[in-house]
Amino acid sequence: MSKSPFRQAAAFLFAAFTILMVFSHLSGAIPPTGHPVKKGAFSTSQQRLDAQKLADIAQKLKQSFLPSGSAGKTAVNQSSQLDFPKDANNGTPIFLDRELISHMHPGAAKKQAGASPEGIALDFIQTNREIFKLNNPQEELKTFSLTQTEDGFYHISFNQVYEGVTVWEHRLVVHLDRDQIPYAMNGRYSPTPQGIDVHDVPVNMARAIEEALLELSSRTTVLPPEGWGKILGYTGPSAQLVIWVDDATGQSLLAWQVTIRPSLRERWFTFVDARTGKILESYNAATSSTPSTANAVDALGKTRTLNVTLDQGVYYLEDSTAKIQTYSANGKVISATTQPVPYSSTDNTWTDSLAVSAHANARVTYDFYLTKENRNGLDAKNGEIHLIMHYTDNGQPLDNAFWAGGGVLAFGDAEPFTRAQDVVAHEMTHGVVEYTVGLNYKNQPGALNEAIADVMACMVDPNWQVGETLPKGPIRDLLNPSKYNMPADMSGYKTFPLSQDEGGVHYNMSIPSRAWALLGESIGRDKTANILYRVLNSRYLAPEAQFTDMRLAAVQSATDLFGAASNEVSAVKQSFTQVGILDAAPTQPPVDTTPIAGNNIIAFVDDYQNLNNLLLGKTVIQTAPDISRPTLTMVYTGTASPLTVSSDGSKLIFVDSSNNLRMIKIDTYQELLIDSTGQWSSLALSPDGNTLAATTVNSDSTIYILDLNNPGKSRAILLYTPGTEGIKNYTTVEADKLEWDSTGTQVLYDAFHQIPVTGGNPLEFWDINILDVKSGIIARVNTPTGSGTQVGNPSYAQTNDRYIVCDMFQNTAGKYSNSITAIDLYLQTTSTLHVNGVVSTSSGPFPNLGFARYSPDDKTVIYQRYSQTTGYNTLYKLSLKDDKMTPSGTETSYHRGSLPVWFVRGNITSVDETTIASPVPFALRQNYPNPFNPGTSIAYTLYKPGKVTLTVFNLLGQAVGTLVDGYKAAGEYRVNFNGLSLASGIYLYRLQYGKFSETRQMLMVK
Repeated sequence: MSKSPFRQAAAFLFAAFTILMVFSHLSGAIPPTGHPVKKGAFSTSQQRLDAQKLADIAQKLKQSFLPSGSAGKTAVNQSSQLDFPKDANNGTPIFLDRELISHMHPGAAKKQAGASPEGIALDFIQTNREIFKLNNPQEELKTFSLTQTEDGFYHISFNQVYEGVTVWEHRLVVHLDRDQIPYAMNGRYSPTPQGIDVHDVPVNMARAIEEALLELSSRTTVLPPEGWGKILGYTGPSAQLVIWVDDATGQSLLAWQVTIRPSLRERWFTFVDARTGKILESYNAATSSTPSTANAVDALGKTRTLNVTLDQGVYYLEDSTAKIQTYSANGKVISATTQPVPYSSTDNTWTDSLAVSAHANARVTYDFYLTKENRNGLDAKNGEIHLIMHYTDNGQPLDNAFWAGGGVLAFGDAEPFTRAQDVVAHEMTHGVVEYTVGLNYKNQPGALNEAIADVMACMVDPNWQVGETLPKGPIRDLLNPSKYNMPADMSGYKTFPLSQDEGGVHYNMSIPSRAWALLGESIGRDKTANILYRVLNSRYLAPEAQFTDMRLAAVQSATDLFGAASNEVSAVKQSFTQVGILDAAPTQPPVDTTPIAGNNIIAFVDDYQNLNNLLLGKTVIQTAPDISRPTLTMVYTGTASPLTVSSDGSKLIFVDSSNNLRMIKIDTYQELLIDSTGQWSSLALSPDGNTLAATTVNSDSTIYILDLNNPGKSRAILLYTPGTEGIKNYTTVEADKLEWDSTGTQVLYDAFHQIPVTGGNPLEFWDINILDVKSGIIARVNTPTGSGTQVGNPSYAQTNDRYIVCDMFQNTAGKYSNSITAIDLYLQTTSTLHVNGVVSTSSGPFPNLGFARYSPDDKTVIYQRYSQTTGYNTLYKLSLKDDKMTPSGTETSYHRGSLPVWFVRGNITSVDETTIASPVPFALRQNYPNPFNPGTSIAYTLYKPGKVTLTVFNLLGQAVGTLVDGYKAAGEYRVNFNGLSLASGIYLYRLQYGKFSETRQMLMVK
C-alpha cells in the first residue's frame, strides 16, 4: 500500500531513510524501514471515544489545567448541559441532529449482530432516558412505523404509551443511517406522566360517547344509527382510553378519545375526562381547503387520456394501476341516506367533465409522487384513492374541497374545483401527510399540514398560485400571501381558538409555505420538492410539530440530500429566516489584531537520535540559559501537532511517546498525566483555553472536542469530504494537523483521504479543511491542485485568520519539489488565489521541508528542514513582508529540532506558587541559590503523606543524583545538592509523587 508524503513528513522527517516508491493516482512514499510508523496509521478501526470518556477527560483538564478556582468541581451532568431544541412546556427534545447525538451516550448506536432497527433506536433512548425524560422507554414507546428509504436509512416512529394506554398523538422518531447508527431524532411528546392511575376510570365508554354526542349536537347534525353505514364503512361512534395532554399547560389527564362522523366531510375527535366526564377538547379532524375565487380556462377543454376499468361489459372510472376510483354524490347529502356511486359507462364515454378532470388530475398527482419521489400512492403502498364528486352540504353545493381521511377526497360544486390541478394535488398531499408524519389538524401542526399541501401542489402545478384556473381566479399566492390577506412572516402570526378554523390553520399556513416558496425560487423546484418530501418520508416532523420543527426538519433533510456545507442548506436557513428573522450583516474581510505582548518563546522537539525531547527556547538562542527542558517525558512525533499552548503561554498540553495526554504549567514545570489510555495523536487548544480539539491514533475519521468549561458538552465530530454540489463523501481516514482560528469557533486541519479501488492500489490524497465546530459543517480550503500535488500541515497567521501557511509537495513527471506556501483565504471568494512559494527545494520523492508556523507578530515563519547529511532536523526562520506572504531576506538557522510552536509568555523562570492546582499533593520551589557553584538547596512541601522521589538529571535525561526516595509525612522539606563533580550547564530536578510530577531547571556555573 502506498503512503502519502505528508504522513511520512509527520512520522519520518526525524531520521535518515531509505526510499521506496509506489505510484497510484497520486504519488506516495512508503515509510523508511527501521523507523517508527505512525501508530494506528491506515487502520480501519472505527472505535470512537464515547461521550462519557470525553467528558471525564475534559473534566480532568478543567480541574488540573485551568486556573485555580475551577479545580475540585464535580463532573457536569451531561444531560443537563446538552443544548438542544426543547418543547417549551415540558423540556423534552423536539429535534436532535448528528452533532448533538455524537456526544450523547451511544447505547446500541453501533450495529450489533441480530439487533433490529427498532431495538437499536430503543436502546439509544433507554441509555439517554435522562435526556428524553422517560423513566422506562422500552415500555413507554411502541413502534408505530418503520421506514427504510432508498439511501438505506431507517426512520422508526414510536407512539408514546403509559402503562399500556396511548398518550394521544405523542410521537418520537429516531433516524438511523445506513450503518444503523442514530443520526437524528424528532418528536413532540411528554415526559413520563405522573399521578395517573389508568385503572381508575369512573366514567365508562358509553357515558363518554353520550357526552361527546351531546357536545356535538350543538355544532352539527349528528347521524342517527340507521345512517351510520352510509359513510364508507362507518359503523358509529367509537372510543378509546388515552392520556390527553393539554397543549397550553402540558398537564396530562386520563381521557376517552371519541370519534364521531356526522357526515363524510366531518370526523370529530372529542376528548372526555375519564374521571369527571368534562369535555376537554373537540375538533374536526377531516382536512379541507377553502377556495374562494377563480378566473381561468377550463382545463377540461383539452382531451385527456384516462385509465378506466372494464368489468363484465361495463366501464368504470377506475384507474386500476394507481387505484384511483371516482364516484358521484349525485348532488345529495352523503351522510344521510345515500352513498357515492361509481362512475360507469356502457360505451366508454364520459360526459361529466368535472369527474374527468378529477380523475385525470389525480393521476397526474399520483405520477408526480411516483416519478419524482418514488412514492407509490398516498400511503406508499398503492392504496386506494377515492374521489367523490358533487358533494353537497345541507342541500347546497359545497363551496369546498377536502381530504376526509382513509383515502377519501371530496369536491363540492360551488366552484369547479377539480378543474384546478393544484387543488386536487393539495387534497391528495393531505393524504401523504397523514400517512407519513400525521400532523394534527389544529393550531400550528394543522397550519403546517395546510402549508405542505400547498407547497407540493405548487410542485405538481408549477407556479406559486393556488387555484389560478378556477373561474374567480387564484385563492392563494405562496410568494405574496398578503395579496389575499394572509401573513408573509411571523410578525403577522395570530393565535385563534380551536373553534375558529381549527386554530387558524388556513391563516397562519402562509408563513411556512412562503418559506418553501422562497426556497424554490432560490434553488429550484425539484430540489425544494425533494427536501420537503424527505421531511415527510423520513418522519422529521411529529404530529404536534410546530413551525420551528419545520425549520429544523428542513435543514436536516437538505443536509441529508446535499451536505451540511451545501448551498442548499444555506438557502433553507435563509428562506426560513426571511419569514421570521432578519438577515445578518455581510461578512467583512478580517483585519489584523494587535500581537500579544510578552516574551516570545518557541516550543519544539529535539528529535536527535529519536530522543524526542521537549524544549523551550527564546527567539534567539545564544547561551545555555536561553533554552530549557521542562520535562523528561518524551514527545510523540508521529503527528504534525503533538504540542499545543494556551494563548497566554501559561499552559502546554502534549502527547507523550506512549500516546498519553499530559499537561505542563510553563511557569513551574509542574507536569500532570491527564489520560493514560495511549491513544492520542494531534492537539489544538482554543485561544481562550476552554476547548481542546484532538485526534486519536485510531484513524477513526473523527475530531474530538473536549469542552473544559462544560465537560458534558464534549463530543465527537465525524469528518466528511465536502464535494461539489454539497455532496458528502466519506473518504476521510483521519485529520492530522489541527489549529483553531482566533475566534475559537473553527478548526483548521488537513485530512488524509483514501478511496479503495477494486483490484488495485487505493487512491490517496491530502487536503486542507475548516470545521465549524458548533454546526459540524466542513468547508474545503482552496489550495493548489493538480496531478501529483498535495498540501498539508496548515497553520494560521497569529494576527489575522485571513492567511495560512502550509506544506506543498509536487511530483511532475518524476521531478519533485517541496515548498512552504502562504495562502490568502479571503481572496478565495473571488476565485483569485494568491500563492507564494516561501521556500522551495528539490527534495526527491520524500518531503524534507515543512511544518511552518507564524511568529506572534506574523513577521517571521519558522519551519523545519531535514538533512540527509546530518540525519536530523534543523529549525529555520525566515522574515516576511507586511503582506504575510512574501519572503524578505534569507533564512537563518535557529536550533536543531522539529514541530515548532511559537507563542508569547513572561519570564519562564519566575515562580508563582499560587498557581499550583489544589489537587496536586505537593509544591516544588526554585532552588537557591541559582545559578550555583557547587552547592544549592531545594525546598518542597507535601500536602499529603506519601512516597516521594526527588531526582536530578542532565539535559540528556540521564540521572546524576537521587536526593529523596521514600515515604514522607506531610510537611515542609529542604535538601541540599552538590554538583562539584559535574560540568557547568543546565540541570533539571524532578519531584515525583504517585502520578504527579513537577520539573524545574537550575544552572551551575563554575
